[in-house]
Amino acid sequence: MQQRRTHAASQIEKATLDASRYGHTQKREYARPAAQQSEAPQTIGSLNEDRRPIAVIATDASNAETCSILDPEKIYTMYNTVPSIKEKDAFVVELMKSVFDSTFTTEGEGNIQKLVHDLIGYYVIMEGIFFYAGFAIMLALKRRHKMVGIGEQFEYIMRDESLHLAFGCDLINTVKNENPDIWTKELQADSTRLVEEAVALEKLYARDACPEGILGINSSRFCDYVEYIVDRRLERIELPKVYRTENPFPWMSLATLCRSWERGSRYPRRTSRRPGEISRSTDRSTE
Repeated sequence: MQQRRTHAASQIEKATLDASRYGHTQKREYARPAAQQSEAPQTIGSLNEDRRPIAVIATDASNAETCSILDPEKIYTMYNTVPSIKEKDAFVVELMKSVFDSTFTTEGEGNIQKLVHDLIGYYVIMEGIFFYAGFAIMLALKRRHKMVGIGEQFEYIMRDESLHLAFGCDLINTVKNENPDIWTKELQADSTRLVEEAVALEKLYARDACPEGILGINSSRFCDYVEYIVDRRLERIELPKVYRTENPFPWMSLATLCRSWERGSRYPRRTSRRPGEISRSTDRSTE
């Protein structure tokens, strides 16, 4: 524990030093006549690629300190020790038994149905449902300017998972279109049942993750959000809606887009803001 705190302290000292150098560099740059200012003020180290305000650097240092005092053993074994996580893990593993069987083939309608069953388990349930309550919790904090650095990381993760989900749904629909006889009423009913079971498990997880509510958000709203996105997932694979719940977090629909708007790529954005100036419009998902 002492070593982790020592490491956190060194990280904070490094961030403070970088921030100080960043501030001095910017002051010199803006003190020069406009005609002599370079188009992109030069900074040092990693800040040459990510010229963020000093306040955001301090926030990231605080995030690093917070994470450093967590018990890694406790965190990494939660899938065995926390019932809501353990049940989700066991559920997903059971859903993908066929494709992990070394003798599995896609010959015959029965095997193709098993393939579609497992694809729904992997792409629709695991990546399209189980990740999203956690996304909503973290991005709700970022939207209130808490844990901004980690929130931005989650935006990138959510963008990637959205791509995986889109690919998975297209793959499922392609297999169905090429083999229309396998998409029977029984398989459709079984797929809907599996999704409903996944929703129940994700609601348990949302209540564990946010049991008492924080900053005006609570687990019941996250549960509503899960129902809303599940209806969208069902529609993507040509199944009828089940819940017809209104979206409690309309700003989440733009969370994957704001990264593209601001950065245009995976690389850190460049900003023309002066040191210490924090833009409240950074989160383009806010309505």
